[in-house]
Amino acid sequence: MKENTFDVLMYLFEHCLDEDRSIEQDESALKGMLRSAGFAQTEINKAFHWLENLAQPYDGVGANTAAGVLRVYASPETAKLDRECRGFLLALEAHEIIDASTRETIIERAMALELDEFNLERFKWIVMMVLANQPERELAHLWLETVIFDRNSGYMH
Repeated sequence: MKENTFDVLMYLFEHCLDEDRSIEQDESALKGMLRSAGFAQTEINKAFHWLENLAQPYDGVGANTAAGVLRVYASPETAKLDRECRGFLLALEAHEIIDASTRETIIERAMALELDEFNLERFKWIVMMVLANQPERELAHLWLETVIFDRNSGYMH
């Protein structure tokens, strides 16, 4: 049996969300499909909760999202998001692929996942899931998808 929420999200992202299926419309069918794929009901529920919170716009409480403001990470964030992850976010923001508000959404969603092992590859998937959920970020999402799937692209990794 597959045991973590990230695996459920990856499965949904790879098999369902790219087919323009609405999670709200097909929630019970998707949950059935995930159970059939071997995911535990607890992890399925956590994944849907994670996705529901992803749909909520970031309210900026507790963080300054003004352009040009240096982001200082709290110790739980640095414990989870290593230097590579933080550097990747900084590069995305420096290249104007994401803005400060999107950065905060990405950090918040990454922190919400209970993962024992967290690395840059997983973090890139979280970034892609956040960007895929933001209609004004289609080009950024497509670019990041290319980076993830084409390791020889010459883009930052």
